[in-house]
Amino acid sequence: MAAWRVARVMGIPIEIHASWTIVFAFLGSSLSLGYFPLAYPGQSGLVYGILGVVTTLLVFASLLLHELSHSLVAREHNLPIARITLFIFGGVAHARGEPPGPRAEFRIAIAGPLASLLVALLARLVQEGARIGGLGQGLEAVAGYLYGVNLMLALVNLVPAFPLDGGRILRALLWSRTGSLLRATRWAARLGRGFAHLLILAGLFLVFFGPWLNGLWFVFLGWFLLQAAQGSEVNVELTETLRGLTVADVMEPQFLAVRREMPLDHFVDRYLTRSSQEVFPVMDGAVPLGVVGLSEIRQVAREEWPQTTVQSVRRPLEPLQLVAPSLPAMEAARRLAVTGTPLLVVEDGQLVGLVTARGLSRLIDIRREVLMAR
Repeated sequence: MAAWRVARVMGIPIEIHASWTIVFAFLGSSLSLGYFPLAYPGQSGLVYGILGVVTTLLVFASLLLHELSHSLVAREHNLPIARITLFIFGGVAHARGEPPGPRAEFRIAIAGPLASLLVALLARLVQEGARIGGLGQGLEAVAGYLYGVNLMLALVNLVPAFPLDGGRILRALLWSRTGSLLRATRWAARLGRGFAHLLILAGLFLVFFGPWLNGLWFVFLGWFLLQAAQGSEVNVELTETLRGLTVADVMEPQFLAVRREMPLDHFVDRYLTRSSQEVFPVMDGAVPLGVVGLSEIRQVAREEWPQTTVQSVRRPLEPLQLVAPSLPAMEAARRLAVTGTPLLVVEDGQLVGLVTARGLSRLIDIRREVLMAR
């Protein structure tokens, strides 16, 4: 789903995910039709509608403050934040990398819940001030709702289930104890997946035997946490196993390439069926034009192979596919995921190697096993 950039706060782009509109409509209507008629009786539908919209915006402002707190502390530890996205399950600050150490991880993780607790405290003070000072039942109702939401936001995020803030705090403690970010992430992610499965089971129970809408929400929330825990674990494993490596370290310097004018029958007989290489660079002299492999061959009828050249069926190169030997290996992994085809390593105008998903995956598996054995 799409996300729209709506603002920039302290240099950090703020995005609204399309799913946010669902929550805005649901929360705004439930406040206008349910909460405020009970908390502030005797008012018109227009008043309840305005209060519902204003309170919903304040809830999302609270979420933004929660994520900004993470982001500003991350900056103190030289961890750049690419953007903040508000979406159906709350918000997320997209960091470029991992914290430099367990102390930084702890401080970044705890900043969000502390900010939410502070907002909850301020809302509670406003609520009591409105009640004692007679400032209006409407203000008291808005402040009371914000108090409950921010208190819940802080407490839920402190659950030790990665990648929630509590799970990140747990990871910081495990990281400090083991000295390994990889091990700490793996243990924290396991707990996160366990918590997600419990949420899903509880949600399914409610779907069949309780308030089905609440149950459906639990199922979706559990599914999101499960995906987030798995994705975070994979990302950290990639980052840690490839740390310090460049394309020159992970590329395959021995490879076969084919001339652009080669007929497909020659290519199949002499290259494709005689090598474990999956795709082959198509060359015009020393210049790579694209790649060709089994998927391209399948698009041409066998009887047409002798009259068809590899040039005519090649997969054209994308800009991301051409890389330098000095490029970080993690960036190469990202480009492989984006392009879905091997990267061509070029140095001084010469093709010097290939980076393939199969080769990189094998290297990652070996390095992961070695790192986990330490």
